[in-house]
Order: sequence, then structure tokens, then C-alpha cells
Amino acid sequence: MANEDPSRQLYLESLISNLTGWDNPRQRLAQAFSRDEFILYHQRIWPVAAQNSAQTFVEVLVRHQDEERNLTPPGEFLPIIEYVGMLPDLDRWVMRRVMEWYKAEAHGRSLRFSFNADALTVSDPGLPDYVADHLSRNDLAGDVLCFEIPEIELLARADAIYPVVKTLQQLGCRIAIGSVGRQSVSFKAIQSVAADLVKIDGALIRDLSRDKVAHGKVNAINRVCQSAGIETVAEFVEDAETLDKLKAIGVNYAQGYGLSPPAPLSDLAG
Repeated sequence: MANEDPSRQLYLESLISNLTGWDNPRQRLAQAFSRDEFILYHQRIWPVAAQNSAQTFVEVLVRHQDEERNLTPPGEFLPIIEYVGMLPDLDRWVMRRVMEWYKAEAHGRSLRFSFNADALTVSDPGLPDYVADHLSRNDLAGDVLCFEIPEIELLARADAIYPVVKTLQQLGCRIAIGSVGRQSVSFKAIQSVAADLVKIDGALIRDLSRDKVAHGKVNAINRVCQSAGIETVAEFVEDAETLDKLKAIGVNYAQGYGLSPPAPLSDLAG
């Protein structure tokens, strides 16, 4: 916030206070972490083609539960967390709690968890040690974790992100590049980081059935990824027609409300 325009900073602080009633959002959020006021949710990521898979693949989501036990959607609290610079704190809380939940509740199920990680999180040289410590504490292999990095952030912070990603991969963790196709696509960056998955931007998927340009772009992204041994995930899949087109293109996975809406992580308990 050091370079924040003073008038904009005053506006944002006033907006935060009016929306939440928090005079000190950083302090209040620190309390929320210590009190485990956040609730873990998940959304299934489904294989597009019929196949037998013993592993369940999910994206981890988070909600905030206030003192009246009302759930606050991420669109309301994530901008506040981002503004006060605490997204890395949230990411680490989510990672720790997911690993603890897996050890206590999975009961032999094979699960893979994808996290939408902030750029500051995956450019922190201390992250691999944190992950390795909690994997060891919970007797888990690294391949249960998949870190999703937005393509635009990967390009903007490549020098800081690449060394951290390489070390995470040495632990066995998977790397996904998110929102691919939102702007121009940098396959060089995707290949340089040796990504395991590419998540195709939802705006392209929504237009897949009615826009030949979108269809061509999705097809091109998938073709290049498959040739490089990178699996693809289509976001925002809402209907059977879109799913059929993804099958024809050869996309590996699909995710969206049309397949399964977010649900509490506890629903996955074995």
C-alpha cells in the first residue's frame, strides 16, 4: 500500500469500514485466521472423457463465516484481504487446513487439491519449506497439491516465480497455469515452467458453442498443450452442448456450475 494514491486509499478504507464495520481490517483478519473463521469449500474437476480414475480432483474454495455464522462470498472479502496484503496468509491457511483435513477425514480416498495461489505466495522462497513441513506432518505426498498460477502473473513475475515452482515440483506438487486465453497465450512461458495443467479461460468456454473464433482458440490451446504433454481443464462449463464440444476437441477435464456447484469440503469425507 506504500505506493497507493492517498485519495484512493482513503476511499478504499472507508468502503471497507462501511461494508464490514472493521476499523482495522488487518487486525480483524488476523483474528479470523487464528479463530478458523474461514470455511473450506470444493468444486469437482471432472474428466471429460469417460475413464476409470481412482483419484478425485477438486479445486479448493474458501468462504468467511461471520459472528452470526453467515457465509460471506469470496467476492466480498477477497478484495479486502488483497488490499491489506494478506492473500499469502490466506493461501497458507488454506494449504495447512486442507492437508490437516486430508489426514483426518479422507480415510483412504485418493484426492488431488488445486489452489488458486496468489503471485506473492508462489514467489515466496520460503513456500516450499512450508509445504514440505506440512506434507511431512500429515504424511502426504506432494502430488496431492496442485498450485494454480494465473498466466498474467506468471509472465509478470517469472524471475521470482520460476525458482519457487521448480522446488515445489521437486516435492512432487503439480503446477497449473490459469486463465489461459484471456489475453494472448504465451506457450513459451507455460513450457518454461513445465506446467502439468493449463486451465482454459472461462470466457472462451462460455462462447464455445456460438463463436467460431473462441472454438478455434480453445482447439489451438488444447492441441499445443497435448503435444507438449500438458493436460487441459475447461472452466465455466455450464451445459451438455459445451461438454460435447470439449469431448470432440479432446480437452481432459471440465469444471463449472453445470457439472457441480461448490460444496463444503466436509462433503468429501470418506
